[in-house]
Amino acid sequence: MADHTVKGVEPLPEGTLDGSDLRILIVHTRWNFSIVKQLLEGTISTLKSLKVPASSIVIESVPGSFELPIAAHRLLSSAQGASSSQNPAAVSKAFDAAICIGVLIKGSTMHFEYIAESATQGLMRVGLDTGIPVIFGVLTCLTE
Repeated sequence: MADHTVKGVEPLPEGTLDGSDLRILIVHTRWNFSIVKQLLEGTISTLKSLKVPASSIVIESVPGSFELPIAAHRLLSSAQGASSSQNPAAVSKAFDAAICIGVLIKGSTMHFEYIAESATQGLMRVGLDTGIPVIFGVLTCLTE
C-alpha cells in the first residue's frame, strides 16, 4: 500500500503571484540571531522575488519571541490608524501582512514551553484583532 501522506506546502507555479502593491511588516527577534538572520534574509529574498518592492518591506526587531505579539500589534495598529486618517498627508499605508520571525531552543527549564505558547497564542490574537494576516515564523526547536 502506498503512503500518500505529503507534508509541506507545494511550490507555487512561477509567475503566479505579484506582490508589487503589497506593504509587508517583518518583526524579528534578536535572540538566537545567527539563525534568525538566515530566516530574515530568506524572507526578504522571497518577498523581492514576488515583486514586493524593498521600499514596501518594513523591518523591526524585538529582544525575543515573547515581545513579538505586542510589537506586531502596535505596528499594525498604528499603520492602520495612519492610513484611515482623513489627513491626506498621512504617509503610511496600512500593512497587508506581518511576518514574525524568531527561534526558540528548548533548555532544561519550562521557559521554552511558556514562551512558545505565549508567542503562538499572542500572534494568533494579533491577526484576529487587527484583521491583518500574521505569518508565524517562529521556530520551536528541541535542540540546536
